[in-house]
Amino acid sequence: MPVLKNKTQGNFTMISNGILRNKDLHLKERGLLVTLIGLPDKWDFSINGLVAILPDGKDKIKTGLQELEKMGYITRYQERKEGGAFGPEVLEIHEIPAVSPRADFPHTDNPSTGKPSAENQTQYNNKEYKTKNIKNKKI
Repeated sequence: MPVLKNKTQGNFTMISNGILRNKDLHLKERGLLVTLIGLPDKWDFSINGLVAILPDGKDKIKTGLQELEKMGYITRYQERKEGGAFGPEVLEIHEIPAVSPRADFPHTDNPSTGKPSAENQTQYNNKEYKTKNIKNKKI
């Protein structure tokens, strides 16, 4: 069997083997994730910016980003400026999926109420009744 040697001399990106071996990542999401990791930190991560450097259209890139976000490879949050005003949206790209939300930006999904019991529940009377003795009076 021939041996393949990579003769890379610079301008390369190192990525985790976990990304390459994750069977849940489709080729589209894997390629998009590797592209995002290879971009500089201060690069403007907008859909239009990605369309300019990738052969895919806006819809394909948007769905790829949504899938990566669902899998935990991308997290996004809104920065706050002084005085509480909203700042720019920040995307964090992870080589290992983030499993829990950031402490300062928790998920605000509706909590699960659980499965209610179908049995007849015992009802308690928590009202106190005042009783008054009335003497029999003739009218």
